[in-house]
Amino acid sequence: MATVRLVGSSVKFEELKMNLKYAYYECRDEYSVVANLWNIVNKPTFKTQKIVKLKKKPISALKSFVSGKAEPSTFNIRLEYEDDNAPVEEIIKETQTFLDILESGNISKIEDAFTDDDFMKRKAVDYLTYNNACPLDRNILSKLNKTRDGWELRRIRMLHQYPSIHKQSTEYLVLDFSEEGELIDLNIAITDFLYNRFVEEGEYGNDWGNRQEIIKFLEKYRTAYMTRDIETVDLMFAEDAIIIVGRKLKRKVLPPDLIGYQQFGDQPDYEYLRLKKDEYIKRQKLIFDYQKDISLDFASFNIIRKNNPPSAYGVEMRQNYTSTTYADEGYLFLLIDFGEVDPLIYVRAWQPNTWSEDQLIRTANFRIYK
Repeated sequence: MATVRLVGSSVKFEELKMNLKYAYYECRDEYSVVANLWNIVNKPTFKTQKIVKLKKKPISALKSFVSGKAEPSTFNIRLEYEDDNAPVEEIIKETQTFLDILESGNISKIEDAFTDDDFMKRKAVDYLTYNNACPLDRNILSKLNKTRDGWELRRIRMLHQYPSIHKQSTEYLVLDFSEEGELIDLNIAITDFLYNRFVEEGEYGNDWGNRQEIIKFLEKYRTAYMTRDIETVDLMFAEDAIIIVGRKLKRKVLPPDLIGYQQFGDQPDYEYLRLKKDEYIKRQKLIFDYQKDISLDFASFNIIRKNNPPSAYGVEMRQNYTSTTYADEGYLFLLIDFGEVDPLIYVRAWQPNTWSEDQLIRTANFRIYK
């Protein structure tokens, strides 16, 4: 589903002509079997232009949720939840207030709302500034889930606009709350398709809590790019291990020889992986400084549980990166262990798209000696 927002004189358009771009050609090298057969199979032809007739519809009156002494909000929020101990009323109030601020586009209101929370103040300001974000719905039905540190509210539909790359995208915001219902973090969600798939896998493997943590880390990873938080990106790729403590990441020095890496076939050695990672971070710093617009998407995403130890997981994912004058595609690998009090990320490896499928680093390349 796509959402197009018209502004200025375009609101009087009677029709909208759209030129469509299909990614299947650009993604042909994702799987070697597809790449090998590409030139000998008949490929479908898709229309590259679509004309949409625009018709005006009457706007129905909206109901506001008002609780206690809270100010009336233009957002009516309903939550689906299973835990009767959830601070539902407080979370709805906090969400309404935050969405009202985002819709206003007023940076000063964000700074006033988070005067005592520098983390949220900076993140919310950068999210609004770099994504031109605006809520799409007045009536919102969201899912409230229990997390390790509190609660998360998923699926607030937002419109992001990136003028210099001629892109508008519909994204979903995830809001994190403390046990008491205070808003403490925001992140841009992975797709519903991927999320629901991981929920099913977690139910089958009886390890949803661990998979939920992985999803939340990767949503933090994506949001760090979309808010140009180079400190977090740099930390995510640090040589030391990283522990996830609440909404923040911290370094942790590991004993030597804890992680073993084994090459297979044409795969690179570990030193080469480290150099590629360093090049990647240097490039990201330049992109953050000089690009007007940046967008990051995940094209494929797998969470694989290791047998030894069973608390460890490999995350293999493909990402597409677009900015004003630069576009990139590559593969990210993570090795995460849930055997400690706080989740521990041992390995982060960036792999350029120029590598063949046989060269990509997988979960099977690593062994943890505990």
